[in-house]
Amino acid sequence: VGAKLVKDGSTQAIANAAWAFASVGYESKKENLKIIDKQNNNNAPCLAFFREIQDNVHLLLENANVQEIITLCYSIVLQKDGCKHYEDALRPLWNRAMQLATPTSSKTQGHEDTLTDYDLRQLIQIELFAISDAIYLQKPSPQLRKRVDNVGWDNVQNASPNDISTELKELGFSHEQEVSPIQSSHKERECKDKNNSNTSGKDGSFFAIDLANEEKRIAIEYNGSPHFLRDIDTGDIGRVEDGATKAKRRFLEKNGWDVISIDYQDWIEAENQGNTKDFLMNKLRKYVSNL
Repeated sequence: VGAKLVKDGSTQAIANAAWAFASVGYESKKENLKIIDKQNNNNAPCLAFFREIQDNVHLLLENANVQEIITLCYSIVLQKDGCKHYEDALRPLWNRAMQLATPTSSKTQGHEDTLTDYDLRQLIQIELFAISDAIYLQKPSPQLRKRVDNVGWDNVQNASPNDISTELKELGFSHEQEVSPIQSSHKERECKDKNNSNTSGKDGSFFAIDLANEEKRIAIEYNGSPHFLRDIDTGDIGRVEDGATKAKRRFLEKNGWDVISIDYQDWIEAENQGNTKDFLMNKLRKYVSNL
């Protein structure tokens, strides 16, 4: 199925399928996967979808537009170890995106103006995930970098992290809200020095930690309902995190953070039972001894 889609499907269909894999946190492996053959109602072997993308990347380089290529790159980096497993696809796809997005001369037009803020945010994330895996991609052009630097972020602070912050202060846990995990990261400085890369000055905004103790490198992430997948039949919110949430945790851990995740459903239950402080103490006890 994966081979047929990559070889015979439209580039948009391939990009959409890759995005779907990434969004649900479906982690492709290097080995063969099993899928359900609905006609025969049994498990049929299928080559990993992203392996097929890598094996047929030349077709995508020839036919995909810049938004589709960015989506493919983003989907690859959200995979667990995707940068490493699929670097042979990621690197040429990224280079092609940079080529398409950059005018070749002052008299020619690239596709830079067609990129939306959503596309630009994805470019930032692709760069940072790759850097965290010690993969250094081609630098965007100065024009594109300027646009990336100016992109806005939809970080809307809601009540629950504020409530949690109040409880943490009463427990004596020192922390700040909306902390960039990478601005003071030694690993990022090493990457910038090695790659001589001017990554976006605002690139920490998307990865901002809800509540963080920078000295102890403890990150507390409040995961509201948008961080979880819905049941495809009922629409009910489940307990399975989406791909972006899993990828952010991996990114933080690779950059030296201990990550404590608070499921909004667990927090609501603790509030209803009046034991939010006990709930937080149980979460922190592994990392902090003096609470």
